[in-house]
Amino acid sequence: MTICVCGWSIDAAKRRQLPAWIREGLEKMEREKQRQMEKEKQLQDAANAKKLQEHLDGEPTNEENTANEGGSTAAVKSRFVR
Repeated sequence: MTICVCGWSIDAAKRRQLPAWIREGLEKMEREKQRQMEKEKQLQDAANAKKLQEHLDGEPTNEENTANEGGSTAAVKSRFVR
């Protein structure tokens, strides 16, 4: 098994040869990196869900708001809403 930490690849045999305090530090770094990746994924999923909900509700997104600021002030309506 090969583990990549900060661009370094360490297989399990070499990892066992390292002192305990270094192994613990590597494991801590891996856990922190995993938590950070999960947090970023959750934030991205939440943003995507919000964008999708706004799209489904027919509300303009931030991009549409900025496009309409220079033009008319009329509300943008979905073509599917009667």
